[in-house]
Amino acid sequence: MNAVPRYAKPVGVGAVANGGNTFTLEVAARFAGPVDIYLLMYTPEGEHDGEYDSDDEDDESPARVMYLDREGVFRSASESSRPWKRDVTAVNQKVLVDVPVSELAEGTYKILLKVRPAGTSYRYYQWSTNFIVD
Repeated sequence: MNAVPRYAKPVGVGAVANGGNTFTLEVAARFAGPVDIYLLMYTPEGEHDGEYDSDDEDDESPARVMYLDREGVFRSASESSRPWKRDVTAVNQKVLVDVPVSELAEGTYKILLKVRPAGTSYRYYQWSTNFIVD
């Protein structure tokens, strides 16, 4: 974990990053003061299995946007997205562990981590990473 935001890489995707057959979503970071953390995932259009599926089966968009709620479930971002973590100074958590890539729809997945000063709706840092399933 790097303390300088531009050099930090707080989001990891596990073996799939190197062509492996499993996806593990991990977030690890420390902050100078209390923050609210939002975790979003853009997934390709298509059917998915498991709890990381969008609740909206009829979505016709080319990518589904989901956010992680406080209970650890990805929900459709068409619902109002709320922070995954509130008023924290650190996070070190595996959100999804060893999801078989064979259960994911083909396409590009993008993970966004947005961090705001606790209780505010302005100023934020945002990191992103992606991976491709083919």
